[in-house]
Amino acid sequence: MRLKTPLLAAFLIFGTASLSAQTFDDFETYSVAAGSAESVNSVSLEDTTITGTGQGPNLVMDGCTYSSTSGTSLQWNGAGWFGLPGKTIVGSGAVLTLIYDVPATSISFNMHAFDGFAGIVTVELFDAGGGLVSSTPGVNLPDSTPVLFSHAGASVKTVNIISSVNPWSAIIDDHRYSGGPIVDLTVNGTCPGPMQLSLTGATPFGTVALGYGSPGTFSIPVGSCIGTALDLNAPTLAGFFIADAAGNLNLAFSLPSAFCGLSVQAVDMATCTTSTVAIF
Repeated sequence: MRLKTPLLAAFLIFGTASLSAQTFDDFETYSVAAGSAESVNSVSLEDTTITGTGQGPNLVMDGCTYSSTSGTSLQWNGAGWFGLPGKTIVGSGAVLTLIYDVPATSISFNMHAFDGFAGIVTVELFDAGGGLVSSTPGVNLPDSTPVLFSHAGASVKTVNIISSVNPWSAIIDDHRYSGGPIVDLTVNGTCPGPMQLSLTGATPFGTVALGYGSPGTFSIPVGSCIGTALDLNAPTLAGFFIADAAGNLNLAFSLPSAFCGLSVQAVDMATCTTSTVAIF
């Protein structure tokens, strides 16, 4: 994002829209040394999990449960383990299952193999009723280089990632999905003129970044939320604000006509969760 002066932050006011926020798990929270791996002695993992090794909770975001469906435990890999570029998880059995608390309409994650152990997987998506949404067979994982899988459209409750070569599952990383807790942004008022912004669902006392621009897509290139995808095209960063004890943010100011019609969005910098999008 391009930086603006603090004065221009006062002009960042939003009209309401209805787009899903995005949740991001990068699996970097678990403590495991680089160049090593550790069984967590737990078959499943979600935000409240305390693993069999005593780590947790909050190892992943609220919104998805990860399970080694056909195995006995999940394993957390450190960066550099068989060439992996960062911390990742893998199931001890051939099937790794992702179950969303709220059916997701946008999903993406990277899959890897261990260097020297190429894999082939099938990715199956199911709706809340257990109906098959899609099946993608024959996905080649040649080595630790990431292979992206993505889905947008029909709601998905469950993802099965099935290995057909190795007895362990595909390795996954950088999982993004819509659903789970929503950082909701709303505005009252008419542009141009006085307006009031309300943001709910952010991290209590956490930093919230506000940006604006035309509709589109943009991946944050640097910082603690690098790789987070926004629904804005080449946005301008208007400023950083602090949420209150309840995770809410309220602003009041006057918006000039030059901002009318632009899209705006917030990022919870503690979790890298994006808010709903709005229009001036």
